[in-house]
Amino acid sequence: ADNCDGKPQPVGQKRPNGLGIYDMSGNVWEWCADVFHADAYGRHAAENPVETRSGEERVLRGGAFHLDAWSARTMRRFSLNPEFCGPAVGFRIVLGV
Repeated sequence: ADNCDGKPQPVGQKRPNGLGIYDMSGNVWEWCADVFHADAYGRHAAENPVETRSGEERVLRGGAFHLDAWSARTMRRFSLNPEFCGPAVGFRIVLGV
């Protein structure tokens, strides 16, 4: 939050993570395909869990520019109604290789 001027940053302006991926943490919360359920981790395998039960809210990850570093950890989940729109919420376009 200290290096963002209080707003999301253009992609690739900060250093990449250890895998060479840019902006995975701390720029904007990113929507995930998973439906949010508090008990999801207890119901699925540890590797690549996906929650598909019906529910009102979707998972977001990555933290946002206006929050602390703890909120930007990749393990941190947040949830919102999928109709929500705001300056700290976005999505990531993924291309299979």
